[in-house]
Amino acid sequence: MGNHSFHCYCPTKKYILMIGPIPGQKYSEITFPILSPDPATIKDAHFLKYPIYVGGNRGRGQIYPDGSKSSNTIYNATTAGIVSKIILKEKGGYEITIADASDGHQVVDIIPPGLELLVSEGESIKLGQPLASNPNVGGFGQGDA
Repeated sequence: MGNHSFHCYCPTKKYILMIGPIPGQKYSEITFPILSPDPATIKDAHFLKYPIYVGGNRGRGQIYPDGSKSSNTIYNATTAGIVSKIILKEKGGYEITIADASDGHQVVDIIPPGLELLVSEGESIKLGQPLASNPNVGGFGQGDA
C-alpha cells in the first residue's frame, strides 16, 4: 500500500481498520491477509465462521486517519488577519502566511497542489474563510455494494 495510512479505528476494537484515502483508479482491489491462531500454541482458539465487513467512502471532504486533510476537502484560514505572503511551492500547492489580527504573529497555512487560490497578498481575511476553491463542487456518482 505504499505510504498510505493504515490504522486501527479504535484502541479497544483492534479488529476495525482504517486505510486511506486510497485513489480508486490505482487500487481497484485490496487484499487483506487474515492470520488465524495456531491451535497448537493457543489452546482456547476456536475456528468458527465470522462475518467480515468492508466499507468505503469516496470524495467529499476526506481526511487521513491521522486527522490531516487530503486534497479533496476545503482549506480554511486558521486565523483572522492580513495575508502577508503567498509562496508557490516547487511541487505545487501554496504556503500562505497570515499576520494574526489580534497580536501580529505569523501563521502559515498549507494548501496542497490542485486547488485554486481564492485569496491574494495584502487581503484581509476572517477566521475560517476559504483560502482555496472547493474541490467538491459539481459532485460525482457514488454507489453502495
